[in-house]
Amino acid sequence: MIFKDRTTAAQQLAVCLGRYNGQNPLIMALPRGAVPMAKIIADELHGELGVILARKISLPGHEEYAIGAVSEGGFVYHNPDVAGYHIPESLFKQALNRQLALIEERRRAYRLDQLKLNPADRIIILIDDGIATGSTVFAAIKSLRAQNPAKLIVAAPVAPPDTARKLEQEVDELIILDQPPHFHAVAQFYENFDEVTDQDVMNALWGSRPPNARSRQPEPVIHPVH
Repeated sequence: MIFKDRTTAAQQLAVCLGRYNGQNPLIMALPRGAVPMAKIIADELHGELGVILARKISLPGHEEYAIGAVSEGGFVYHNPDVAGYHIPESLFKQALNRQLALIEERRRAYRLDQLKLNPADRIIILIDDGIATGSTVFAAIKSLRAQNPAKLIVAAPVAPPDTARKLEQEVDELIILDQPPHFHAVAQFYENFDEVTDQDVMNALWGSRPPNARSRQPEPVIHPVH
């Protein structure tokens, strides 16, 4: 299945999630690509939009290969595929601390503390624009589970079958529109996979919130986080 763009994919996911309409679900997105999608879904389900930050952990000099991921609160997911590599603890901590610093930087930039979202006892729907190995999703799940939601759902347009099977064991419900056996990258399943910017994230989070929910302070300068 090839999706026209993220908007089309989000609309299809919203249909699959329609039974949660009116139950005040909390739609949590993994930045940046999933945030505009989660905004569409939150509007369709009359839910609330939030963001959960997670970053891949890579060894210095090998940024393309994830040895794990970390999410807000310091919840770490270890990639089982590298368990036999005997990575020195000092190197792992160095890489971990770098990603935690970037998470905090982005958290301040997005003004997430001002959202004051409480996932406890709520239906949480975690959105991604596509899942490959799932490292950041698994780390985000750990963070959200620790906040005692009533139900935790993961929804994405596409993921490989092996990743989907692993995710099913970690959540209460998994919605994946397509599970192609030949999976190389998320972008291959979109006709249009334009970059989502930090400003796009800010617009989704704050553009339609009531004035009393917005900061009266000047807009922060957002530096790209890679």
